[in-house]
Amino acid sequence: MPAVLQSGYGDVNRYAIGEVPVPRPGPGQVLVRVRATSLHADIWHTLHGTPAILRLMGGGFRRPNQPIPGTDLAGEVELLGDGVDGFRPGDRVFGQTLGWNLWSNGGTFAPWAVADVARLERIPDGIGFPEAAAVATSGQIVLLNMPLDQIGPGARVLVHGAAGCVGSLALQIAKAHGAHVTGVELPGKLEMVRSLGADEVLDGTRFDPALPTGSAPYRLVFDILGLHPLRSWRHLLEPRGSYVLIGHDQYDASSRKLLGSIPKMLGLALQSRMGTQRVVLGPPKLAQKPLVLLARLLESGAITPRIDSILPFAEVGIAMRRLETNQVLGRILFAP
Repeated sequence: MPAVLQSGYGDVNRYAIGEVPVPRPGPGQVLVRVRATSLHADIWHTLHGTPAILRLMGGGFRRPNQPIPGTDLAGEVELLGDGVDGFRPGDRVFGQTLGWNLWSNGGTFAPWAVADVARLERIPDGIGFPEAAAVATSGQIVLLNMPLDQIGPGARVLVHGAAGCVGSLALQIAKAHGAHVTGVELPGKLEMVRSLGADEVLDGTRFDPALPTGSAPYRLVFDILGLHPLRSWRHLLEPRGSYVLIGHDQYDASSRKLLGSIPKMLGLALQSRMGTQRVVLGPPKLAQKPLVLLARLLESGAITPRIDSILPFAEVGIAMRRLETNQVLGRILFAP
């Protein structure tokens, strides 16, 4: 099959279209005919090999252990591995090929990919492959970090980086739980944030959490960008409010090329028990697995992913340059 192949770490010149065998599913796995897969920041990290620690976390030291990029997919089950129950050929599914470490290639930038059945869920009727693929990674990041038990009608939530793939879904999921949501973004993206349902928008070029805002405090700050220290946010939080850092490294603008956001996360862990305000560092308790919840949110219309474009794999280099220069409105998807 033709596939995007990454020959080493570096820029988009490391990508090329090549021929590889169609993978075979092992026990507990299925072969999926990929109909859509997405481009996101973790794929950028794996292309560049930064932060460097990702190479020691299973990605590969000199070059990726898995040459085919991509971590999420939506498509049709084509072949079952041994011991698979609950799926059959032709089922429409979405999910991820990787588990805890998305800083590695997962093999979805190809017409076929193998995934564990535990990482897949059926696509609801009426939902297309692009929409399902667009939420598979970002939606799970939100649900595995957002303390939904603290969000209810009237709760005030601020999303810092509200137009990105993670931020836009965080905004919509908070709204679906009845929250009053403020979205912070660059001026050219504020209209999109409004269209997602934000109750208020703030210009990110003028926003500084350390300065008084004149607004009521927030129950939750969901910080995708991580541009400001925790101490700058505390006065914006309710006495028992929560702060969540996703840890975006700003495509090397953060200059954290060795360990990325890990030191900052460790620092937050040390500060998490100071005072009554809470720093959320572990996954919250969910009634169902994230993919099941995402399927229900899609089916109900509570979340509608924004799709920037759907491209062939041959345009992966152009798409990556747009992603790293912040020119994207919504999710870039590839359709084999």
